[in-house]
Amino acid sequence: MEKNNLFVVLKQLIEENHFQCEWGMQWNEETHYLELIFQYDLDNPYGATYGDGGQISLSSQRLPYEIRVILYQEDQALIDQQRYIYHLPVSQDQGIAYGELVAIIKYLKIITAKIPQKWLAFRQDSQAQHFVTEWNQDHFMQIKQSLIDTHRYNEQRVYFPTEK
Repeated sequence: MEKNNLFVVLKQLIEENHFQCEWGMQWNEETHYLELIFQYDLDNPYGATYGDGGQISLSSQRLPYEIRVILYQEDQALIDQQRYIYHLPVSQDQGIAYGELVAIIKYLKIITAKIPQKWLAFRQDSQAQHFVTEWNQDHFMQIKQSLIDTHRYNEQRVYFPTEK
């Protein structure tokens, strides 16, 4: 059933929330994970060089900045957790509550909307060494609790797409 398909539900929630950045979704059928990717092309008017702390160093006028979230089948995927701002195992049998997905998307909307302002503040702060967006579990839980308190947390289960 389409309304219980994790991919379909997340796509609809993201579209309804009108993210102000590029976004994409990737479903890996072999290892059963769903990746959400949100990307900004940040202004770098002076062509300063920035690196990711590892392999990549860029100095162009526009710098890509991504945050990623992954939902994975708890017994299938091996996840490099450092690549993701948030990762969540999902039971193949139990699925995940629709309300949990709503809370995740609401929180992602909040943190992605702050990225351009945070980037500007970072560029203007000569003492700043790292630009990073972090998941604040307490803030996320406040959003989730608000949904519960206002009776907008839907317990209906949503599941990974099934093979055809």
